[in-house]
Amino acid sequence: SAIVGYGIMVATLNVLADVEIGHARDALLAIGQTLDDSAIEAIRRKYETGVLGGILAGGVAAWAFNRFYKIQLPEYLGFFAGKRAVPIITGFLAIALGVILSFIWPPVGALIASFSDWAANQNPVTAFGIYGVIERSLIPFGLHHIWNVPFFYQAGECVNGAGQTVNGIMTCFLTADDASRAAGNGFGQLAGGYLFKMFGLPAAAFAIAHSAKPENRAKIMGIMASAALTSFLTGITEPIEFSFLFIAPVLYVVHALLAGLA
Repeated sequence: SAIVGYGIMVATLNVLADVEIGHARDALLAIGQTLDDSAIEAIRRKYETGVLGGILAGGVAAWAFNRFYKIQLPEYLGFFAGKRAVPIITGFLAIALGVILSFIWPPVGALIASFSDWAANQNPVTAFGIYGVIERSLIPFGLHHIWNVPFFYQAGECVNGAGQTVNGIMTCFLTADDASRAAGNGFGQLAGGYLFKMFGLPAAAFAIAHSAKPENRAKIMGIMASAALTSFLTGITEPIEFSFLFIAPVLYVVHALLAGLA
């Protein structure tokens, strides 16, 4: 259902992009000018929702499944009852989502683009410091993945090996050409996160174990050692962070600020 919804949402946005391109072309023809390929590409990019579009389509599909997976239809439509109705309903909802995004996303995308340009080129230290503090602050609520998406897949700009302009720190890290890598373009700023994931939090884990009561130290050391190894090898920090978040929330605030500094 999510795949169906995402495909229909993208198709809807493409149709609406074509409508805008048609209007722009007609307006320019009226004054004796033509719409060049770069302008067409710029219009199409306004409607590219990236990973956020996939998240929204997946959310719509999940809501539709929970709401309609037991739906009953007339007997002659019985084949489409229950779970079979979910992709169909998701498709119609995706059309509505595409229309709504055609109004909402262009200014939001422009805001993200301007912020990413500021973050990558104007003041990366401040921008990624803010990123680090907010990202750690959202960990207890499980919302950090949503915050990460614009930075990973929208922020910054580079040219890949094929000469195409692409966005996203992760995308640029994997595909950028030598000139973009030399320029930096902001996609090296997240490397500071390795400081606390590989060293800071594992050290905190062993400090927690060392501070445990002697009769509990061996048991706590086993838990903290596995959490420290997980953080060091995979960057998954929640086992350590949740071990002190609820008993020392002020310490977690300090940790978030230090993450921003990193």
